[in-house]
Amino acid sequence: MKGKGASALSKNDTNIKKVIKDLQKRSEKSLKVAKDAVLGMKVESREINEALKHYTRNWNDYVHPGLMSIACEAVGGNPNEAVPMQAVMLILTAAADIHDDIIDESKTKYGKPTVFGKFGKDIALLVGDALLVKALTFLHELKNRFSEEKL
Repeated sequence: MKGKGASALSKNDTNIKKVIKDLQKRSEKSLKVAKDAVLGMKVESREINEALKHYTRNWNDYVHPGLMSIACEAVGGNPNEAVPMQAVMLILTAAADIHDDIIDESKTKYGKPTVFGKFGKDIALLVGDALLVKALTFLHELKNRFSEEKL
């Protein structure tokens, strides 16, 4: 019995690794688009620019866009066409993540300093707000790129 349990656990670990790898692959393009959009923001504050760079260096959300890709494919869509919307979702969740760190006063995550932990409450709040505005602006731009049906 011991051997069967270990074998099933090993198979589950293998399956989990496959799922994670698939989600990461499905998220590569949208994460790059999101990072480029955030780093391309024109901000006059050196400290806010540093905070944006800090966040993007540690940004590796593959679950949200990966699931959106799977959902798009499940209804017969082309997952590549979902990349811009995945990027919007990534930027929105990044804004929420930063705001959540302020509320929770989380100074570190996964052993690395959060924007709040490294730059303080004021900068973190401004960065979170800037990401929220960027995501909503990006979403508005998508409205002009796709038909209402596709949106």
